[in-house]
Amino acid sequence: LITISIPEKMPEAEKKKLTPPAQKPPERPNTLGETPVPVSSGGHGEKSLTKVQFSAPTHLESHVRRTVKEIADTIIPIVLSAARDFSEDEMFALRSSFDDAVFSDLDELGLEPVLTGLAEKSCKWVKFEPVDGVEEELKEVAKSTALDTAQRMVAYKYEIGEVDSPELSEKAKKKLLREIDKCDFAVLTSNFIQELDVFARKFIVKSAVLVIKENLLTNDDIDTIDDTVYHNIVESSQAKIVQHFDDIVHSAFELTMPNLMKQIETEVINGRASK
Repeated sequence: LITISIPEKMPEAEKKKLTPPAQKPPERPNTLGETPVPVSSGGHGEKSLTKVQFSAPTHLESHVRRTVKEIADTIIPIVLSAARDFSEDEMFALRSSFDDAVFSDLDELGLEPVLTGLAEKSCKWVKFEPVDGVEEELKEVAKSTALDTAQRMVAYKYEIGEVDSPELSEKAKKKLLREIDKCDFAVLTSNFIQELDVFARKFIVKSAVLVIKENLLTNDDIDTIDDTVYHNIVESSQAKIVQHFDDIVHSAFELTMPNLMKQIETEVINGRASK
């Protein structure tokens, strides 16, 4: 089992790792994250969960390589087909179109159902599981996050003259913590892990598509992709995803966490939380 944790923001750095240095990628924030400590070593970020684990299968690298090969067999024909509509000087525009299709809502290439299908078919082995104490740990993370958010709001209201003090009152703190204590953290944890499984599978697919696309479009003559070139593209993509798999899993984790915090916030605000 591999323990993972969450920093608050996912930087652009990891996408640069996965993009060949000779290419200048379009700016695309929030793609892949960077973890200072490998997932396999259990990296720790501020306000992190350490009691949700990636359930690594036996022969993890073989699973990753097989998955990337399946993704490549689907995506490479799509890239080659789309490339016919672009001249050599327009390859940057093609890269941008694929980035938009993968990492934003501007899916002019219609990749969304393809990505979803690949995630469901090729990444079933990607799973997370809780360990003892996760509910209590999640409660503490939720309390810390909620108090920080409330404090920032009070400080802002103080700056614009709406309140007399920049500090969150003890009464307000206690009330907020009481409401969080009422949340059903067993249900929240279960929902989070289900969402994490689905999101991580698709995120791995998206990461592989990004790498495959770049490796394919760096060829001098994209119209002459023979078996040897095809094999080299797949092999290079497999190696890159294996190398950065810890970071990809970590990033999927951190991107799912805000949704969990929003669920807790909704329960508290709506007064629907119950033990």
